[in-house]
Amino acid sequence: MGPRGQNDRSPGLIRHRDPDIVLLLPGLGSDSGRGKKTHRRRERNRSLVGARIRRGPYDQDNVRGHSISKHSEIRISLVPFVFDPGHDALRWFDRIEGKESVEMMSIVIPAYNEEKRIAGSLLETCAYMNDFGLEYEIIVVDDGSSDGTGRTVDHIAMHVRNVRLVRYEKNRGKGHALRTGVLVTKGDLILVMDADLSTPMEELRKLMPYLSEGGFDIAIGSRALALSDIIKKQPWWRRGMGKMFNKIVKAIVIGGFNDTQCGFKLFRGVVGRNLFGEAKIDRFAYDVEILALARKKGYGIKEVPIRWINSPESRVDPVKDSLQMLADLVRIRFTVGKVKGKGS
Repeated sequence: MGPRGQNDRSPGLIRHRDPDIVLLLPGLGSDSGRGKKTHRRRERNRSLVGARIRRGPYDQDNVRGHSISKHSEIRISLVPFVFDPGHDALRWFDRIEGKESVEMMSIVIPAYNEEKRIAGSLLETCAYMNDFGLEYEIIVVDDGSSDGTGRTVDHIAMHVRNVRLVRYEKNRGKGHALRTGVLVTKGDLILVMDADLSTPMEELRKLMPYLSEGGFDIAIGSRALALSDIIKKQPWWRRGMGKMFNKIVKAIVIGGFNDTQCGFKLFRGVVGRNLFGEAKIDRFAYDVEILALARKKGYGIKEVPIRWINSPESRVDPVKDSLQMLADLVRIRFTVGKVKGKGS
C-alpha cells in the first residue's frame, strides 16, 4: 500500500475487492485545508478517476494493463498507490505560463486495436487535465478497430463527460483518424497525441507556453533535439527508418525539422482545424503534409524537446508502411510542393 494508505477510509475513497484498485467517487473527495474555490475548480470536470502516479511526474510505466469485466467495471491492475486529485503533489500544474488565456483544450487520440491500453491512457489523461484546471474534451477516434477499443472507450464516455468516441468500420489510417477528430474539436488549443502515451502528458507544459506566450501557432514535440529525453529507445531498425525518412523529407518536401513524426503536437484551434481540413494524407506521413501546409501558409512552428518512452507494441510494418510513406511523400511534393524556410 502506498504512502497515502492511511487515508484509504476517507469518504471519497472506496477500496475495490482487488487490493490494487481504488475508486474515488465524484464529489466525495476530501477538501480539508483547502479553499472552496480551488476544490470546486478541480471537481468541475471530475466524474471518474483512476490516476496512477509515482512520487514523480506521470509516467506510462505506471499503467500495467487493464480489462473490462463482465460487470462493466473499469479495472486497473498493479497500481502502486492511490492518488487523490485534491492532493498537493501536483499543484505545480497551476503555474504553467499562459494557461489563463485558454478557455478550452481539445485532445485528439487516434486508436487502432488499442483495447489493452486505451482505458489506462484515458484515465491518466483525464487525471492530468482535471488537475490542470482547464475545460477540456478528449476525442478518441476508433480507426476501424477489430478488437474492443470502441466498446472500452464508449464505456468510459458514459461516465466521463469529457470523453467522446468517434468511430467508423474500416481502417483508414492515422492521418484520416486525426483529421476526423480534429475537425469536430471545439477547443482554443488542439493537442494530438498517441494512445500509448509514449510522450507523457506532463510534456504539455513544455509546448503550451510557445503558443500562449511565444507567438507560435504550432508546437511540435521532438525526440531528436539535444535536450530531448529518450527514456526507452526504439529498436535499431526503427531508428534507422526514421533517420532515412527524415533525410528524404528534407530533400523533397520540407527542411528545418529534426523530427517530423513525433505524435505529440499542439495547435491553435483555428489553425489546426484549417490545416487538417485541407490535408489529404491518410496514413503515417500525415505529419509531413501538415507541417508543409503550415509552413506554406506562414504559420509559426516551434520544435520542442520532449521526454519520450518507446512503446514495444508498434503498429508499423517496416516494409508496407515504408513504401506507403514514400509514396505519400511524392504525393505531398505534387500537391503542396517543396516548401522553403528554416525550422524554429
